[in-house]
Amino acid sequence: GDTLTVGMAWSPTFATGLSMTLDYWKIEIDDSINIPSNNVILAGCFSGSVPAFCPNVTRFGPESPFYGDIDSILALVQKVGPETAEGIDWSVNYNLNSSIGLWNFSWLGTYNKKREMLVLKDFDNDGLATAEIADVVGLHEHRGLGRKKSFPEWRWRFDTDWSMGDFGLSLSVEFIDSVE
Repeated sequence: GDTLTVGMAWSPTFATGLSMTLDYWKIEIDDSINIPSNNVILAGCFSGSVPAFCPNVTRFGPESPFYGDIDSILALVQKVGPETAEGIDWSVNYNLNSSIGLWNFSWLGTYNKKREMLVLKDFDNDGLATAEIADVVGLHEHRGLGRKKSFPEWRWRFDTDWSMGDFGLSLSVEFIDSVE
């Protein structure tokens, strides 16, 4: 895989106490390693979307009254395919020492542009889930390797801290973008 990060930091001289950062990141993993759930193993094997999962499924043999039924599913740590993550992180910080106390303001955030991974989903709405590589930004409870996760497109937090002597107050506001 490949990783690319580019960032910048700025503390302007005309605004004492102000600092800002901006970072772009893109991470590509060719063969990520994880433990897929039994549902993902079955969907990936039987749909043909992940044939490497098929050796993990054992069926009863002809001597069994359950011939052809699934006997066991082996969920091992294994290569589960490519993953890609791409986005932007930022921070803006301002510190002010005034006659009424010390003030600290901080705004941190992330923009998720892309997050592709192996997911279990009914992509064509035919009632049958398959395991495929899909972009999961903005989705809630997709079945990434059988675990439920969310990757909101936007997420940020704003913090304000005030202190004077031994007394202090803090206020935090967090925004997490809606997901489908």
